[in-house]
Amino acid sequence: MKRIKKLTILTVIFILPFLIFNLSLKEPKIIFSKESKSVDYKASISKPSVPNIESLTSDNGAVQIRCTDTSHTSKYSNLRGHSNGYSKEVVENDGGNSKFSKEEYPWMLILTLKDEYWINAYNKSFQNSKGTHFLDTASEQKNSMRFYYNGTSWMYTSDMVPMIVYVNHKITSYNVVHEYYTNGKKDGEIIENVSDIEVGRVIEAKDITKNTTYNDKDYNYTLPESLTLTEDAASNVITLRYDREEKYKVIYTDGVSKEVLFSNQEYTDLEPEVDTPKFREIIGKTKKLEDGTIIPQRYGYYFDGWSPSINPIISSEDADATGTIYYIAQWKKISNHSDEEVNKEQESSKDDIKEENNNSSKEENPSTSDNVINLLIISLLSLIILAIAIIKKKKLI
Repeated sequence: MKRIKKLTILTVIFILPFLIFNLSLKEPKIIFSKESKSVDYKASISKPSVPNIESLTSDNGAVQIRCTDTSHTSKYSNLRGHSNGYSKEVVENDGGNSKFSKEEYPWMLILTLKDEYWINAYNKSFQNSKGTHFLDTASEQKNSMRFYYNGTSWMYTSDMVPMIVYVNHKITSYNVVHEYYTNGKKDGEIIENVSDIEVGRVIEAKDITKNTTYNDKDYNYTLPESLTLTEDAASNVITLRYDREEKYKVIYTDGVSKEVLFSNQEYTDLEPEVDTPKFREIIGKTKKLEDGTIIPQRYGYYFDGWSPSINPIISSEDADATGTIYYIAQWKKISNHSDEEVNKEQESSKDDIKEENNNSSKEENPSTSDNVINLLIISLLSLIILAIAIIKKKKLI
């Protein structure tokens, strides 16, 4: 009997270590129960590998996406088939749950939902009928849970499920800004406001009605853009750009309504920012100043510049709706009352013009005294010829 008892003790001593080692190599099985169950404490439990969540049964690991607007449907799902929807990590038990002591459950698995993944799934299911939803930052999210390892099983309690992602559906507004440019320079803009639209909707420029006319000019839409709406309506701005190319015409005109001093001088097909063409010389109707500038002339007036003042370069700011830039000659009448009021430069210009006009007048219209003298000479010559004729006649008789 003593021999049998001794043999039994030896067998236990040699076999028991092998049994314990074999159990430690066995992969832990994931077990979810609605209430935690106490297990025997296992000394020296090594850190387990991260369990395969996909092996969970379909009624566990429940996820709910719940809108704070109670009229909207909640969406339920589970972790099966959604491996991109969460993260998992095995760490030491932090003692945060009194039902799972650090001594009995030295390890825990933290499973955290990826909110954006589940919100996108919710929007994909309900966007057409419920609008776009976003994470509700005002609600306390229940988007993670913990499982506790006792050496053989992973445990949790029923109050940990379902995990909940709270979302909301908000209304905002946005502005559409239509900007108009000619030759790259902004002409102006039109702003349209669109209200009562849900936060998160993507506004595509291609879906917005284009307004290609501004100040009776036609433009081409050139800049597509998209906008994702946020709660901040002031920042919700989508800009559409319209461009047009324009060439300009410059016309110099005499500014006189009842006579034509000179025919309009026109320059066409002018690009923006090029030099403005100069007023051309007209024989007998213009004068060249010392600096080479050509100015028009008018009898009885002196030239007082152009209106508006000539811009050295072609600019859209000077053009009218047709792209024409007019420079109109300005005149001041020469009179005894105004002679003392003009400056020396204007006086000199006035005298020169007056002298040239007087000389021209003398050549074309001789004075009355000249006409009388000519008539007397002709009459005297006629009398002399007549007298000579009479004397010759008497001699013949």
